[in-house]
Amino acid sequence: HFEKIIKKIKKINNVSKIKKLCDDTIAIDNFTRLNWMKILILGASGFLGSYLKDYFKKKKIKFISCGRNTKNNLRIKNYNKKILSNIILKYNPNVVINLVAITNVDKCEKNKNLAKKINTNISKSLYEIKNEHKLKINFIYISTDQIYNRVKKSDEKNVILNNYYSRSKFNAEKYIEKTIKESFNCP
Repeated sequence: HFEKIIKKIKKINNVSKIKKLCDDTIAIDNFTRLNWMKILILGASGFLGSYLKDYFKKKKIKFISCGRNTKNNLRIKNYNKKILSNIILKYNPNVVINLVAITNVDKCEKNKNLAKKINTNISKSLYEIKNEHKLKINFIYISTDQIYNRVKKSDEKNVILNNYYSRSKFNAEKYIEKTIKESFNCP
C-alpha cells in the first residue's frame, strides 16, 4: 500500500494535493494496523514531517519523531550511520519514513558533499542497517519531482538531472531500487 502512496506523491508537486492524498489514503487504510505499528519519522522538523506529526497525532497513530528541533521525540542534528543504527535498534520500528533532505537547490550546488551526505547517504545507511541486522522494516522514501522533464508528461524513463539536488535524490532512488532488486533476486 505504501508503494502506491509513494508513486502518487512523486508525481505531485502541489502541497495541498499531497495533503489531500495523505488524508484520503490514511482514511481508506486500516487504522488498527497503523496503531500497532511503530512508525519512525526521520526529518520530522521539515514541512512534510511537521504535517505528518500533526496528522498522526490527530488520528492517534503512534510514532517517534526525529528532527533538528526540540519539538520532536528525539533531537538529531547529525544523521550518521551509527546514530541511525542506535535509534533503529532501540525503537525497532516497523516503518521508517525518511524525510531528511536538503531541498535548497542553491545550497546543494554550493555544498555538494553535504547534499550527497544528506540526500543520498542517509538512505544508503538505512538500507545497510536493515541488511546488516536482518531487520524487517518498511521504508518510505520521499524523493523529488525535479528529476523529471516538466515540459511534457513525465515518466520514470524521462529523467533530467538539472542540478546537484536532483542528482543527489536520484542517486538515492537508484541505490534503493538496486538494493530492493538484490534483496528479492530480481533481474
